[in-house]
Amino acid sequence: MVTDARRRAREGDTIADLAAELEVPYNTLYAAVRGTTWTALTEPPVGPAEPAASAPRRSVLTARKVAAARRAFGRGTATLAELARRYGVSETTISAAVHGRSWQHVSAPPVPPGEPGISSMIAAREPEIRRRAEAGEGIRTIAADLGVAASTVSRLLTRAQHRRPSPPSPPSP
Repeated sequence: MVTDARRRAREGDTIADLAAELEVPYNTLYAAVRGTTWTALTEPPVGPAEPAASAPRRSVLTARKVAAARRAFGRGTATLAELARRYGVSETTISAAVHGRSWQHVSAPPVPPGEPGISSMIAAREPEIRRRAEAGEGIRTIAADLGVAASTVSRLLTRAQHRRPSPPSPPSP
């Protein structure tokens, strides 16, 4: 049981979740997983200590859910809105987890933020969105089809107007 708990903690399960699942006191499992007790096991202990704010006992997200969300968003197979609905959290919460502003201890690398408010999945569909908008389709309709906020589609359509121009090239000698 302790070997399995150490392995699962290394994979991202929190000690609080494991203790609840295994029906053992948190402090007992913490000591076993961190190596204070059960020192003779061949499975190495997990360390360093869990950050205090990493996973409160009532947290909706877990390290595994955050890792899965980061992978899905990074591949472009899910939007932040979809992930928020899937995991029962706000878009702000899932965005912070996916981009590494929270849950920094999770081993899955965070997705670097691209353009604020525009996921890589939506940005990849920019030509289609522009074509549909130019054909007279409404922003809300396009957004609903993509599962994103209308403001996201609007930002994508107007972002070229707000980009800074490139600095002028130096004169050639």
